[in-house]
Amino acid sequence: LTTPAEWSGLLSVSKDGRRLAFGTRDWRADAWKVAFDPEGEVLAGPPVPVLRGQPLQELRWSPDGALLAFSRRSLPWESLGIVRADGTGYSQLSDASYQHRALSVSPDGQSIAFFSQRESTTQVWTMRIDGSGLRRVSAGKPAFAPSWSPDGRRIAAGSDGGVALFDPSLPSPSEPAERLPVGDIGSDFNTWSWSPDGRSLLGGPQATFPGGLYLYSIEARTVRKLDDSSEAAAWLPDSRRILFNKRGALVLMDVVSGRRKEILPQGSLPQEGSWTTFSVTRDGRWIAYLEARREGDIWLAEFPQ
Repeated sequence: LTTPAEWSGLLSVSKDGRRLAFGTRDWRADAWKVAFDPEGEVLAGPPVPVLRGQPLQELRWSPDGALLAFSRRSLPWESLGIVRADGTGYSQLSDASYQHRALSVSPDGQSIAFFSQRESTTQVWTMRIDGSGLRRVSAGKPAFAPSWSPDGRRIAAGSDGGVALFDPSLPSPSEPAERLPVGDIGSDFNTWSWSPDGRSLLGGPQATFPGGLYLYSIEARTVRKLDDSSEAAAWLPDSRRILFNKRGALVLMDVVSGRRKEILPQGSLPQEGSWTTFSVTRDGRWIAYLEARREGDIWLAEFPQ
């Protein structure tokens, strides 16, 4: 029996066996964009819808702010797509036969990196922004949550309890060019964002417990906890301030002084752990984010005698 939802359950069969009652649950999200003044640290206009009522799971700006790449909940996993910043030009790039998670758009805007279990183990893959040129980048131990370096020459990914750096220009899947230890944080390291100056990574434990948002210094090989939050985070252009999802609020933090400021109130963003629920353009002047909800129905199926 095929049902019209991503999840179905709570089955109940009538005494005569001719009717079946069941519940369904679906994830729906609206994608919004809002202008942001990074100098004044304030929103510069009202939120504007980009996509409405889609099962969107993650989204990422292209560096120039012209496109949004997204992953969309489907069956059995997620599909990838792109849409223009004004909501036009919706295009599906993949089907949902495999995972397509932790999107990261290359600095030149020409490629998307993500992790997938296409070949049994979780590895980092890339494809061109038009959906062509699918290829696996990583080899060896599982790798996940990719993040492009600012110059596009490396991809950082969580792997084997630390951070692995891969060369996406190599013609075939390769072991990491370098492995960076992150110490004991209680789980594999989930990379969120590489700083524009190339010196630091934002990330945290892949597991939601013990959780936390960490700053990893590539130069010093040190890790410092910034917050207890386990949600998405992104750098602003000055490589000093970040935006992060804290219990559904979008918060700005100065990672040097520790100063914080709420940009979007609690309840604005989904609280979904390792999903990228918001994104900021390279110039820091546009924020895109998901506003999600769960919808459910009760269905009754009748069977012929």
